[in-house]
Amino acid sequence: MPHASVRAPMKFLACVLLAFVASCADQTDTRPQTADYIIEAILVPFCGRAGCHTAETQPHDLAFDTIDNAMASLKKTDRGMQLVVPGSADSSELFTILSDSRRIMPPDSPLPDANKMLIENWINAGAPGLQ
Repeated sequence: MPHASVRAPMKFLACVLLAFVASCADQTDTRPQTADYIIEAILVPFCGRAGCHTAETQPHDLAFDTIDNAMASLKKTDRGMQLVVPGSADSSELFTILSDSRRIMPPDSPLPDANKMLIENWINAGAPGLQ
């Protein structure tokens, strides 16, 4: 059995290691929030699925099934509203629709609140990469 003077540093080391592992688990995605990131991480997987906004279906003339289609769609206006107003999520039709509790999008698997927040922050930051 280790001597008491050896056990104390081992316990300390174990606590430090556990704290490090716990802090890593709590970290969020730190990739830059650009149009490419929003498209690849959120819009294509959530909105560009079959039955949603694809090149074949294009509800409201919006397709998010490929990066190119999503980029083109983000630059469009929808029903007279600008889909993304850089610097103003509240004026952006995309964020208005996603944050409307009466319109669950996507209908079969709602976009997680964390993703809505990423989109809001990206738009409010000026929608980098959309220009």
